Amino acid sequence: MRILNHISIEIKSAVALTIATFICKGINVISLPLFTRLLSTEEMGIVTTYTSWYSLLSVIANLALDSGSFNIAMMEYKDSRFRYMSFALVISTISSIIIAAVYFAFPIFFQSLTGLDNTLIMLMLVSFIFLPATTYWILHQRYGYRYKSISIVTLLSTGASTIAAAGFTYIAYRRSYENLAAVRLVSGNSVLILWGIFFYLYIVVKGKTFFRKDYFKFVVYVNCPMLIHAVAKHILDVSDRTMISYMCGKSAVGIYGVLYSVSSMALIVWSAVNASLVPYIFENMKEGKYEKISSFVEKMLLVYAMACLLLTLIAPEVLSFFATSEYYEGIYMMPAIAAGIFFTSLYNIYSNVLLYCKKTKSIMFSTMVAAMINIILNYICIKSFGYKAAAYTTLLSFVVLAFMQFIMLKRETMGRIIFNDKKIWGIALVTCIVCISINALYFSTAFRYTVIVLIIAAAIRFRKQIFSIVHTLKRE
Repeated sequence: MRILNHISIEIKSAVALTIATFICKGINVISLPLFTRLLSTEEMGIVTTYTSWYSLLSVIANLALDSGSFNIAMMEYKDSRFRYMSFALVISTISSIIIAAVYFAFPIFFQSLTGLDNTLIMLMLVSFIFLPATTYWILHQRYGYRYKSISIVTLLSTGASTIAAAGFTYIAYRRSYENLAAVRLVSGNSVLILWGIFFYLYIVVKGKTFFRKDYFKFVVYVNCPMLIHAVAKHILDVSDRTMISYMCGKSAVGIYGVLYSVSSMALIVWSAVNASLVPYIFENMKEGKYEKISSFVEKMLLVYAMACLLLTLIAPEVLSFFATSEYYEGIYMMPAIAAGIFFTSLYNIYSNVLLYCKKTKSIMFSTMVAAMINIILNYICIKSFGYKAAAYTTLLSFVVLAFMQFIMLKRETMGRIIFNDKKIWGIALVTCIVCISINALYFSTAFRYTVIVLIIAAAIRFRKQIFSIVHTLKRE
């Protein structure tokens, strides 16, 4: 207990929030086997399509006000944070209402565009208005290091939403209700909307600000670049699923979405690691300890590469747990998806330094180029080779994104050596090649398990280095 008392509030907050985030994302992954057994591949495709469109359109509807600019606003207006939050909610609500008005004017067009019916689009429009309030409250609480309240709200809202979705979907399934996808989405999101309504009223009542000229200027001049970046990043993240829905149908996007969710378990790990990596990089950048950063990043990438490779090797067993035999045809996409997720870590490493240097335009430009390449490749390759090609086009797009961030960092730092780029890219390329090669091992269970044993043996052999990395992340 004495040791805990001496741990700083910043460290306690970071650890608690990382654990809470990991558990919440884990709840979503753990609930996946239930939904894949209750819903058909086509119904899972509807869920994937809704999620993809929501993640893209919510950025536009809410003007990306919950992005990096929100953090700047919390520092800029530290004595009137709730006033700014109230103003931001009003602005995002007006924007959401405008989008709703456009939908009501052309409902058939938007239903055809998204592939969603009126019920799901109405759910989306209501979510645009109220869900940002919860996000604003959580982001505000982080500035006071109120990790207990954030953890409680995050876990309660995610848990209640998942329980509601699972319970109502199961009841509807037992009663042979046809539209199970809508039941899952409406029941789960209704819980989140209720939370959002509570925090919406709380922020507006406490802030009591509906317009201020300086806030408006801040949104226009500071937030716009982040809005463009956020839109481009979401297009890059979801264009594969959206285009599969258009070109191959709901069943195909359902299979692809489930495979992507399973493969993204490695991304959950990376998200937690990166949350602790950012302050580590920032602190050592201030002190000019570039060799220390480079050495640590190389070790961390090696450990993460092993995690991605291990997930790829046990993909058949993981998929059999999370899904039914209908999804097995997509097993050969998992190596490419896992490799793409690994390149996400490489992109984050370079973008973290660019953020430290406040070069957000460079990040925005790189993301825009990668998103455009992804759309073009998806159109050509999905049309020619089917929906499975999207896994490989997405991988290539993330390689381009990481490479562009690397080039931008070199330009912005005037050639200053921060990382050993040859080693980093060597690790990345070897990981990518090995991941793709694992496709051939799916024909031989015995050989595949031999490789798994070798990776586990290597992890045991280098356990001291792995524990050292974990210890460093905890300390920072």
